[in-house]
Amino acid sequence: LEKLKQNEVSKEKLEKIIESVKQSKSTAKKSDEESKNSTKSINSISRKRKLYSAIHEKEEAANVTDSPNSNYSIVLGVYQIFNYAKEYQKILKREFSINTKLVQLDGDKNNYNYVIMDVEYSKISEALTKMDEMRDFVSKQKVKVTNGQPWILISTQ
Repeated sequence: LEKLKQNEVSKEKLEKIIESVKQSKSTAKKSDEESKNSTKSINSISRKRKLYSAIHEKEEAANVTDSPNSNYSIVLGVYQIFNYAKEYQKILKREFSINTKLVQLDGDKNNYNYVIMDVEYSKISEALTKMDEMRDFVSKQKVKVTNGQPWILISTQ
């Protein structure tokens, strides 16, 4: 467990990652718009990219408006090395019966592995309730399996 905690990505680094993914999305969006206007790319297929943001504290959700194009996921940990993410996922399942999935964000050049709960929410209020439940659950565990606290990843199509 200590090795897992040591290899978990810090909150500060996560904020930088989310910000860099946002910036790469902004650049990609401009590039897509330029492609659409270019006569050379008439036959090119443009794929919609997801936009990401994070909520670490409840107060940050005050300005979030539910959208039919947005999903809210509870992130339990983030690892740069896939095997650590997989091991953390196994511990959550075996010890706590928590079902999760591993996700990599579009546009994340580092290919970090996000361990998220396997349920996505369509309303921010539902995600906030679940985040609070998971934070309470994590704080009550005798053995700490993570350095951080659960947080919300917003993905918008």
